[in-house]
Amino acid sequence: MQIGEFFQTYFVDPYLYGTGYNPINTFVLGIALVAAVYAFYEYFVPKFKLKIDADLMLALAPFIIFMAFVRVFADLGYLPILWFRTPTVEILFGIPVFFLVLFLQRKTKNYVSLSLKIGAVLCATQVIFYRIQNPAGLGYIILFFSLSVSAVYLLSRYIPFIKDRLSQYVLYSHMLDATSTFVTLQFFSEHFYEEHVLANVFMSLFGPVGMYLMKLLIIVPALYVLYRYKVDKEFSNLIKVIFTVFGLAAGARSAMLLVMSSV
Repeated sequence: MQIGEFFQTYFVDPYLYGTGYNPINTFVLGIALVAAVYAFYEYFVPKFKLKIDADLMLALAPFIIFMAFVRVFADLGYLPILWFRTPTVEILFGIPVFFLVLFLQRKTKNYVSLSLKIGAVLCATQVIFYRIQNPAGLGYIILFFSLSVSAVYLLSRYIPFIKDRLSQYVLYSHMLDATSTFVTLQFFSEHFYEEHVLANVFMSLFGPVGMYLMKLLIIVPALYVLYRYKVDKEFSNLIKVIFTVFGLAAGARSAMLLVMSSV
C-alpha cells in the first residue's frame, strides 16, 4: 500500500464518511495528544504561571457542553458536519476556548464565574433549538447516570485517591460517557453504533455494559498511579482535566444525540 493510499484509507476516509476510528488513526491521534500535552506542560504552564485545578475544569465545563450541542446539530444535519467532527471541532473550537479560559484565569480573579456566565449564554443560544424527540432515552440516561454517580460518590468517601474534587470530576464525566453509550446500544442499538476501537473490543466481550467496565479498568488505575507515585501536582491535575474533558465531551454529545433523535 502506497503512502497516499494508506493515508486515504486510515485517516481521510474514516473522517469523510464518519465510519469511526481504527487502530491506526487512534494510535497516531494518541501520540499527537501526548506530544501536545507535554509541550503545554513544559512550556505554557511554567511560563505563564497557570493554575491547573478543579476550578479550571469547572470553568471549561459549559464550553464543552456548548461544543457538544454544536456537534449534535452537525450530526443531525443542521450544520456542515465535516467542520464539526473530531478532531476538527477540537482544533477550531476546543483549543481556542481552552486558551481563552486560561487567559481569563490570568486576567481576573473571578474567572470561574465569568467563564460560567459566558458558557451559559452560549449554551442558551443552542437550547432554544433543542427538541426532545426520545423521552424514553432521556429517562434511561437519568436513571443509569444517577446510579453510577451515586456509586462513585460512595466509593470516593472511602478510597483516598478519588476523594479530591478533580478526581471525582474525572469519574463523573466518564460515567456520563459510559451511561450514554450503554443506554444507546442496550435499548436503541438498531439506530446507532460505537465508533471507538477499544470500546468495541470491550462490548464485543461483555455487551453494552462493557463500557462501564472499560472506564473503570482504565480510569481508576490511572488515578491510583497519579496518587501512589506522587506525580507532580500540576501535571497530575492536567491529566485529570484532559480525562474529564474527553469524558464530558463524548458523554454530553452521545446523550444529547440520543435524546434528540427520533427512534
